[in-house]
Amino acid sequence: MLRGGGVAFGPKPRDFATELNRKVYDRAMRTAISYRYRKGELFVLEDEAEIYDVGRESLERYTKDFLRWQGWGHAGGRTLFVTRERREDFEWALSRETMGREARVLECEWVDVKDVLEMGRVVVERRALDWLFREHESDLPKEGRLMRALRDLSRKDAGVMEDDLELPTKSPAVKT
Repeated sequence: MLRGGGVAFGPKPRDFATELNRKVYDRAMRTAISYRYRKGELFVLEDEAEIYDVGRESLERYTKDFLRWQGWGHAGGRTLFVTRERREDFEWALSRETMGREARVLECEWVDVKDVLEMGRVVVERRALDWLFREHESDLPKEGRLMRALRDLSRKDAGVMEDDLELPTKSPAVKT
């Protein structure tokens, strides 16, 4: 018997965390982003996701109207905004009690695979997307295949053709 009484089958602390290898998690993140892109649910912003020239008293209404106008609100599925740095006004507008059903904003360091997949669409700043790709490429070869592909994609967007580029050629190794 325990002095002072005791509980026969008392609560025991348990941990339900799953440990994944870094390479598996990195591939899952890139696959989730790719899935959103293929479905047309990934939107990349060239600039910051910030609201300018709107007073704090009408910020929530303005944001809700913007989401409704874009079809990004609750009716069309919630929207995840991914930013590179903290956006005070934007976070404040989305933290209001009625806005939680409409959208959510996260800094890229806090984005998880589940966050990318559970929302209806993902709106991400270009700098945040670059950070996500750089952070989640540990399973790729050291040559940086993914960053090279992004660079090629941005060159095509800028109108630079493959023939216009002077790519360095490797000289063949000479055995002696």
